[in-house]
Amino acid sequence: MSAFQSKPKACSFCSLLCELDSPQQDSFERELSCSKRKRMLQDLESQGCIGKSTAGEATAQAIADSAMLDRANAGISRAASILVTGRIHTVESARIAVDLARRLDAIVDPWESDVAFAGIRSLQRNGGFRTSLAECRELADLFLVFGDDSLLDEYPRLPLSLSGKSSLNKSDTPLLLIGNWSEEAADRWREAGFEVIAISADLDQFPRWLSLATRLSDTDTSTSQVSRWLLESQYTTLVWAPGNIPVEQIDLWMDSMMDWVMRQNETRRTTALVWSDPQATFHQVCTWLTGFPGRIVFRGGVASYDPDLFRAQSWFENQRACRETQDRSLILWIDDSWEALPTDITQTKVPTWVLGGKALDTPSVVLNQLASGIAGVTHPGSFFRGDQVVLARVQQLVSFREGNPQGIVRSGMAELARRLVRR
Repeated sequence: MSAFQSKPKACSFCSLLCELDSPQQDSFERELSCSKRKRMLQDLESQGCIGKSTAGEATAQAIADSAMLDRANAGISRAASILVTGRIHTVESARIAVDLARRLDAIVDPWESDVAFAGIRSLQRNGGFRTSLAECRELADLFLVFGDDSLLDEYPRLPLSLSGKSSLNKSDTPLLLIGNWSEEAADRWREAGFEVIAISADLDQFPRWLSLATRLSDTDTSTSQVSRWLLESQYTTLVWAPGNIPVEQIDLWMDSMMDWVMRQNETRRTTALVWSDPQATFHQVCTWLTGFPGRIVFRGGVASYDPDLFRAQSWFENQRACRETQDRSLILWIDDSWEALPTDITQTKVPTWVLGGKALDTPSVVLNQLASGIAGVTHPGSFFRGDQVVLARVQQLVSFREGNPQGIVRSGMAELARRLVRR
């Protein structure tokens, strides 16, 4: 019998959840060739967050947490309206957010959820012909990748993930880059093993162009190669991330693309790999728990759904516009990321409590923090990969000092949230 093989460890800094190359978890530079991961880890290291805490530091942190919780609970007891929001990337944090909203009779919706809800609306209207990363990597003979360089900024290893090949073992799978791509970005796709043609295009108009291109003959020399690839393909995969498509109405654009995919499937296999950001995990979990993907309010423990009225930023704008309601409102911001807070939150006059790992640059009377670590870094967390197929359990990455300058604790968001109550 072969020895038990432990599951490979994954990186949680984006929704690709790439497997780490090195088994040594404390070795930063050799783990994964990813610009985004290296930048995040260097920032963590530069903040002096790494290392074991002393007993005295841990005790001091616990005392500080207790005092902050007393202040937070006093604010909750005064609040007439509460919003639970933030960057919620894990199953555990999503459960905490929904539980808090239920216990506090609050609205719950992630910050900047417009793109996700546009995708949800499109899926509700038309369904979708979607695939997984593994299936298209194994079977696709043509990729159409939509967007611009920002897609690779967000997911630096996407080309390698799609090809499944190293630069020393090149494939020749055709790939169309459609949108506004630089030559440097095109080269990164070529290095991953694709035969690349870049098409500069207005993506708002591209669904119509795509329909025409599949009907063109080789008499049009400007599109003959593209047309040939489209017509000869037996398994075409369209790839896009809704948050990286610069169009006015992403849901209508997705409707048009899925309509084209449906018509193509009459004669050949065509699918879409629609890549979601880490916040899609919240929408999955919220649907499990309430039947709704978010934008809900609880009253007496019962959830009500309204995608316009209970949108996080709409609530925020309404509270900010009325000085009389600001003091009687409260934001609970749950943050699984290592990003700076949005300017709207750092400059708000609405009392805000942040449950997250990255220390506030400018704490104030209305902006406070309950330090609770970073899922997938200081403590384990469960994340959905961007294709919404794989749910990965990402283990703790490094040991963090509980008394470090950032105030990060090893874990504790669940415990902190449990102690937040209405009196």
